[in-house]
Amino acid sequence: ENINSCLEKPRIVSSLPFAAATGNQGKEVIRRFNEINNDAQINGTKIFECRALTRNASSEEAKKLGKNPHVTVAETDYSSVESLRKVLKNVDALYLNYALVKNEAEIEKLIIDVAIESEVKHIVYASTVSQKNHGVPHWASCSKTEQHLEEYLSKTQQDGHDFKYHLIKLAHFNENILPGSYFPPKKGKLTYPWRSNARFATSSLRDAARVACKLIVEPAKLENGGSVDALTELVTVDDIAKDISKATGNEVLPTKGPWIFTKFGHWFGWQASSILSMAKYIDAHGFVDGINFNEMTDFLEEEIKAGEPLETVGMFAYRHFGKKIIWSQTDRE
Repeated sequence: ENINSCLEKPRIVSSLPFAAATGNQGKEVIRRFNEINNDAQINGTKIFECRALTRNASSEEAKKLGKNPHVTVAETDYSSVESLRKVLKNVDALYLNYALVKNEAEIEKLIIDVAIESEVKHIVYASTVSQKNHGVPHWASCSKTEQHLEEYLSKTQQDGHDFKYHLIKLAHFNENILPGSYFPPKKGKLTYPWRSNARFATSSLRDAARVACKLIVEPAKLENGGSVDALTELVTVDDIAKDISKATGNEVLPTKGPWIFTKFGHWFGWQASSILSMAKYIDAHGFVDGINFNEMTDFLEEEIKAGEPLETVGMFAYRHFGKKIIWSQTDRE
């Protein structure tokens, strides 16, 4: 569709939905597309109309998203084919990031099926970096969804249809330490359910969103079915506590717990049980298997050279908890 309003050059509107848009991932992807669209207004290039999918369009987070230009909030029932058909109609690409719930693989499969039925040509799926047989339910669910996408690609290639998908491989998010998230610092303590010196991969969702948006805007940058490990560094809870302490000027001590969760978490429902399974694995082995820290750096090379560096935990801590000053990785050492 060509639109000439307010621009000397025609612009093409590309419509794309984001599943679970009110979560941290969805909000960061939309924020990045706001930046892309702002540049497009100036340069007369493609505008992306974002459709934010949510279970509750009346929530405060959904209302905030709806105030963004080129964003439409669409309420949907992710378990309903008819509901999904309505929100996936006339869209070009889908960013798929669903919640950590018991039936996540089945819901993601349904979303993919309806998206392809609705002639969505490109799916970017937020997966996890570790999918070996670790006995972690969430990792197993991601593996099933990836397999489903791979099977679809193979089938469409045989049929001569145009379909592509890409994967963003994630691990721990720096956003997990924000208030209201899983592990915010409280009363001078940073509490995680694994030992404080266990190493694990992490990144800021702001950087993961940069990867997601670039894949949608420039899908040819990565081979069809390819993936990017959207990870920045290996850290420990000890490291994160030091970074928060440095940012705030107040000592934050790492601790393992809470004991009731580490002892009885499997009784608190599927989500808690899955998180505890991850925690037990990280506690025993760390979260370092099969990770390529060069992939995101290489994929975002142009942006990094242009002055958008990847965000370390230290930089993240200063952005959210302290003063905005220049931070280098060596400052933690």
